[in-house]
Amino acid sequence: AEALRSIRDCFERLLAVSESIIGVTADLGNLWLKHHGAIRQVISERPVYLTPIVQLPMISASFKSREQTLLVTWGSQKEVEMLKPTFCSGCNIVMDLDRLEILGVDVS
Repeated sequence: AEALRSIRDCFERLLAVSESIIGVTADLGNLWLKHHGAIRQVISERPVYLTPIVQLPMISASFKSREQTLLVTWGSQKEVEMLKPTFCSGCNIVMDLDRLEILGVDVS
């Protein structure tokens, strides 16, 4: 909760200086799987693009309906599989999840 408050405070400071901000992005690595929805709630008045998955519908449309896309991300396979059903909907991405495979890479 404190981190989200800090993000919101920073966003408000930026808006005070420049109202021309039309979207929010960041390099969060695999954190987008867990936190994209929360950040979208904190910054609700602008689009939030924390992840390259916003490209998935375009990538999916580029291939035949029987072909799949592989998304490689940092984290355990178990963790990313559990998040698969919710991360696309949490980012307002509409696509056939049966065409999406996720590979979690967890190297210690």
